[in-house]
Amino acid sequence: LPLYECPNCEEEQLVYDENNRNYICFSCGQRFDDLTFCCECGKPFIPKEDEIICPECWREKLEKE
Repeated sequence: LPLYECPNCEEEQLVYDENNRNYICFSCGQRFDDLTFCCECGKPFIPKEDEIICPECWREKLEKE
């Protein structure tokens, strides 16, 4: 199974649970139904509205301008 960085605890213990159709972190136990993968870095994050870029990448883009 691919492991992803958990948006809650930042540990690389997040996996997709096909039975429940959501993501679960084996480190903190948090479940996520509504994750989006950042179009810049590929990390999962919890979007606000229709965001496609995670807050970290958005911050980096603003700092470069």
